[in-house]
Amino acid sequence: MIDAHIHLGKDYVFDGRDVTEEEILEKIDSLNLDGCVVYPANSNISLEVERENNNRVLEFAKNYPSKVYPVCQLNPNYEYEQYYDEVSKYKELGCKGISVNIEIFGWDAHSHHGKTVFDVASKLELPLFITTGIGLPLGQPIRMYELCKDYTDVKVVLVHATKSYIGDQCKTLADVCPNVYLETSIGPNMRSLKGLVNRYGSKRIIMGSALPELMEHSIYSFEYSGLSEEDIENATKNTILEVLNVKGDK
Repeated sequence: MIDAHIHLGKDYVFDGRDVTEEEILEKIDSLNLDGCVVYPANSNISLEVERENNNRVLEFAKNYPSKVYPVCQLNPNYEYEQYYDEVSKYKELGCKGISVNIEIFGWDAHSHHGKTVFDVASKLELPLFITTGIGLPLGQPIRMYELCKDYTDVKVVLVHATKSYIGDQCKTLADVCPNVYLETSIGPNMRSLKGLVNRYGSKRIIMGSALPELMEHSIYSFEYSGLSEEDIENATKNTILEVLNVKGDK
């Protein structure tokens, strides 16, 4: 199993969150996970802090290449050249995807910054992990409809896709855009989880937890939701490896 959503470092937005490398490794070992997709801690302070956070994740992945899949996160409102240069640099260092947090950065998919993010992801052949929901009206998943339809080559993972009121919009987007995947952190009950797999197939569902203390709950939900062994294997490992363009075990 791979947990597809864990943040590393001190969170500058949500008080009290400060996750260390040792804590993540301990969870991986104690829960018998194959690894984690690791995001930088949330920050909207400065480009300098973003670079420090992203470099910390990349260093973690370099030291534990068989357990850590790094995703970069930076302000999606930078202009095109700067955004491209930053993401390109992280890809060269081993980054496997781009995180876009609508709530933290006030990213508007309908602005030119929306197209920038998708165009850069397309050119660099990286998936997008887009955190939806909070921060209305910008956080509404349906606002990304045109971009998801225009950039069919970009794999779009909707983070917290089953959270609260946004679940229906995420499902609507996934209904019409086969390049959209649903990540279940802070997620559904087991009956709803099974319903998502029945509706989209396990190759479009991704297990994530967002916080170390929620990892056991996420694993339990998949193991006891009545899914087949094949569906569990896909949703908890194979799908995220495919999205990250990682061929099998590292």
